Amino acid sequence: MLGESALPKEKSSLHLQVETCQVALSQDVGSQRSTRILWSGFGFTVLMLIVVSACVLLPSTSHHDPSLAFSPALPALSRARPMRQPGMNAAAARVSPMRMAESTLIIQNKGGGHGEIGYHLALQLAKQKGMKVTILHEGPNKADKLPHSAYGDLADAGVEVIWADSLEKPNFGVIREALKDKKFDAVVDNWSKSPEQIKPYADLAKGWGVENYAYISSAGMYTPAKGDFSVISEDTAVKSSGQRQAEELLADMEMPYSCFRPQYIYGPKQGKSYLKYFFDRAARNRPVLVPNGGDQLVTMTHAADNAAMVAAAIGNAKAAGEVFNCATSSQITYDDLATMCGKAAGNEATKIVHYDPKKFDIPKGFFPFRDEQFIVCVDKAADKLAFVPKNFLADDIDWYYKDNYVATGAADKDVDFTLDDEIIGSFLEGKK
Repeated sequence: MLGESALPKEKSSLHLQVETCQVALSQDVGSQRSTRILWSGFGFTVLMLIVVSACVLLPSTSHHDPSLAFSPALPALSRARPMRQPGMNAAAARVSPMRMAESTLIIQNKGGGHGEIGYHLALQLAKQKGMKVTILHEGPNKADKLPHSAYGDLADAGVEVIWADSLEKPNFGVIREALKDKKFDAVVDNWSKSPEQIKPYADLAKGWGVENYAYISSAGMYTPAKGDFSVISEDTAVKSSGQRQAEELLADMEMPYSCFRPQYIYGPKQGKSYLKYFFDRAARNRPVLVPNGGDQLVTMTHAADNAAMVAAAIGNAKAAGEVFNCATSSQITYDDLATMCGKAAGNEATKIVHYDPKKFDIPKGFFPFRDEQFIVCVDKAADKLAFVPKNFLADDIDWYYKDNYVATGAADKDVDFTLDDEIIGSFLEGKK
């Protein structure tokens, strides 16, 4: 079942390295004048034939002069097709310089870690790029919870939201019917997690002839070598997760894809919070448990910066056929993050307890990050998309605590600290 939201409303420079016969001739004639040699009419004619023949037949070895890049006397030349270079994927090779995209479809999940990205992306495309934006949204519409409770902002920006009970393949016929009178220049997929999920939407986008298919994937697929905790680039080994297989499918289909791999996200309209773990303890004057030495680095990226990177790819030929780490360039250690959260919660002397996670039976998700250092490099996005983050956690931590933690009632909820007490108790007993 579907329902529309009832919310209130490079000119390509060929750089032809042309050196005309007239230039070579004038240079030669100037040389002749400097030597003041007088030629007979017959000799002069012979010399001219030699000079012209040399100009036509011999390649020039002189340095390229930009002022000679185009000769008005030459006939117009058609734009050359991009050549596929060694190592370049098929999608990058087939994409010509893109026209400005005017409409975008965002396929949006119901929430979770990526939920807020779609909200910011829709606003940026509509308000900053003047695009017509439609969101195909996985339901249900929980209008009383973030980020859905902020969707009035989208209506004010002219964004259309179409809610679907399900975005899965069995419901795709209904979805296709809802979109039958629409066509888009770009698609941003912030929902699919497998090749089976992404295939129907990629087929639809291919039929529209989209300029971009931006897929928001995940950095969780990276599997660096054991003991390697260096900064992770896009060519680091990955596991064959559902999201990785979805990326590969887009490449096999020769779509003009761009894949984005977000890491840890925060933002003002966030439903899932990675910082709640720290606030839960610091706000209640409890020790904050941190695995291992606490000097592990992590990146926390504002969802608006994630969205800005994706927006920079829309209509950008440099983004086609590329994978980007989608994160900030700012890094912080686990211990410093715990201290920062403590100060925001009014706990100036937050106590940190380090523990060895291998010595305890700890369920997945107890600590919000990996036990070991896990940070990604965003140099590629800076180079190809001119991406520069505008938001930094150190500047945002105070309002994040008040607006995302306290204002949502998290500070008043009961929290189970049974495992915390077990770990802390083991140190007091000298057992571990």
